[in-house]
Amino acid sequence: MNGDVCADFPLDEMLDMHFNNNSHQSQHQQKQPVLITVMATETTRQQSVHYGCMVVDKETNIIQHYVEKPSTFVSNTVNCGVYLCSPRLFDTIADIHLEILNSNGNGNQQNISRYTTSNNKNNINQQQQQKPVEERVAGAMVIWMEQDVLRRLAGESGSSCSSMSSGGDGSGRIKKGSKCGGVALAATTRNWWSQLKTAGAAIYANRHYLALRQQRQRLLQRESVIDLPLPSPVKCRLATADPKGYSTIGNVYVHPSAQVHPTALLGPNVSVGEGAFIDQGVRIKESIVLQDAVIGQHSLVMHSIIGRRAKVGAWCRVEGSAACSDPNPNVAYAKMTPQLPLFNALDGRLNPSITILGCGVNVESEVVLLNSIVLPYKTLTRSYKNEIIL
Repeated sequence: MNGDVCADFPLDEMLDMHFNNNSHQSQHQQKQPVLITVMATETTRQQSVHYGCMVVDKETNIIQHYVEKPSTFVSNTVNCGVYLCSPRLFDTIADIHLEILNSNGNGNQQNISRYTTSNNKNNINQQQQQKPVEERVAGAMVIWMEQDVLRRLAGESGSSCSSMSSGGDGSGRIKKGSKCGGVALAATTRNWWSQLKTAGAAIYANRHYLALRQQRQRLLQRESVIDLPLPSPVKCRLATADPKGYSTIGNVYVHPSAQVHPTALLGPNVSVGEGAFIDQGVRIKESIVLQDAVIGQHSLVMHSIIGRRAKVGAWCRVEGSAACSDPNPNVAYAKMTPQLPLFNALDGRLNPSITILGCGVNVESEVVLLNSIVLPYKTLTRSYKNEIIL
């Protein structure tokens, strides 16, 4: 699984498709084992070019064609970066590795073809030829799941699969005829899925994971009448308003070891980590408070991430801007859109984004911090806006 994705993962459905693939191929085709099952989803035509695009047979779920971040529209079915692999896939990866090493006698040729335009490819080829053989071969030691493996497996339906051309032109074009011994399937889901490419995406993911936790909590409550080994309710339960405790709005998660003053108001979409301390009169919304962080009395935290062991003094305002990259709720299958550049081209300041306090940051009392990123172990004695504090 790629480390920058978050989702309501349909793992049960993927396992079922991966192991029960008897009907995935036509009767006239020779039975082929499933080497890999890829989690897929649909997106808009405009956003599809930012992802790996797959052409999928709707009847068999076999991936027929795969292109990583195409320049033009290929398909609105995109790769989610979650894979179920059979052990036999490692044999295929080994064959692909040897093929890249042997291509034109220069392993680095394939890497050039994958990531270089035709305009500057010849210049890079000349530069590579001048390097020692050991250095050139070292560049081929990296195998990419998307560009190398999926692209070859795509279209395998019992006869052949895609492979690297070994022609003298070094074009790296795909041709047919190299046996891969298996197929790749796409498990398309309509569940929530997103990439985490920016800091603001963490707040977006937190919001959805809290909603998923609420759904799971309701499911556990319905299934509690059945004698099943269910998770501990203390660990899986969302925080709720208590007449003798703090107040909450919407979905809020508070770790059992965290201390929250009865006069604090949390939510919506707030996660408070282990050992955190929330003092009296604190207001927190759309934020993440990590382990052992301290929020002083009567402080406001909005659209922010408070790092581990960070301390916010009394009467502070730590606020970021709501993410402008959230998917358009009025467009079907819309995903998060790219945010503004990190810096403003005119004055060099940060464009509006969430506020982040690094590990061990100390914010003195009565400080206002807006749309800023603070690196670890800094002490802030004055207010900042749209800056990175080093």
